[in-house]
This record gives sequence, C-alpha cells and structure tokens, in this order.
Amino acid sequence: MILAASTLTLTLGSRRLTVPAFEAAAGEALCFVPPRDGMGSDTALARVLATLRNPAAGRVTLFGEEVARLDYMALLALRPRLGFVPGQGGLLSNRSLRENVALPVSVHQKHDLPRVNDTLAAFELLESAEKRPHEVDGATRFRALAARAVVLSPALMVVEGTGDFEAD
Repeated sequence: MILAASTLTLTLGSRRLTVPAFEAAAGEALCFVPPRDGMGSDTALARVLATLRNPAAGRVTLFGEEVARLDYMALLALRPRLGFVPGQGGLLSNRSLRENVALPVSVHQKHDLPRVNDTLAAFELLESAEKRPHEVDGATRFRALAARAVVLSPALMVVEGTGDFEAD
C-alpha cells in the first residue's frame, strides 16, 4: 500500500472535518470532493497527504511509514517520492518556468537537463519555458506546477484543489 489513513480529523480554523479511512495502492487514484462550503477542506487534506502538516486526529501512512512518527530528516528523504501540486501559487516568480520545473531535480539529484526538457515537452511547455510565471496564463502556470511535481517520477501525486487558473 502506498497510502493509507485511518479516519482523519482536520482542523479548518475553528471547524473540524472528518475524513473516512482510505487507502491506495500503486496505480490507483483517489479523488476527494470537499463540502461545497468552500472552507478549504481540500487544502487541509492535501497538506496532510503531502506531509506538510499533521491531522488533528488519525494516522497517515505513506510507503509503510507513519508520517507523524517521522523526524524532519526522514520527511525530507520521503518527499522526493511525492509529487505535490499546490492549488494556488507555488512557482518562484524570479525564475523561469524551466528553472521552476528543474528545481526538484537540482535539489534531489544531480542536474539532469534531458529529464527536465522531456518533462517540459510532455506538458507542452517548451515554447514558454524561459518565461516567468507572471508572463503566462493560469493554465500554463498550472501545467508548470504539474510538470515540477512529476519531474522526479514520484510514487504518489497529491493535487490540491483545482489550480489558480481560469478555464474557458
């Protein structure tokens, strides 16, 4: 099992949200649809699954490790196996899209230009690769976030919300 969680309690300001137990094996997809109240439950759950925060109650297990029991260094070692696409923001504004996509490679591996170029091509970002995030539309920014999340071939992808883009 790549991901498993007992019943989770998430805090959203003064609100609490309960998420039923779930699990996912390699190749499976889970989609959590938040309540229509727009209170950020999608963000809260995504941040827990991406190891950025712990739930108020319950356990999350990734790759056989209970996340809450991991120290900081163990979490750092785990995160390259996760692809995280934030719902808003997330790109460095003073870097090109190419540099943003290359960031995980430069941090976690020896720089691998062919891997970065292949990923840019797969997400149809080669033409805009040298532009800054503020120079492209929201859909292109979202594709750059997704490309950055998959460039290390993660075992688990967490996509938070629907992205900060406008779709016609």
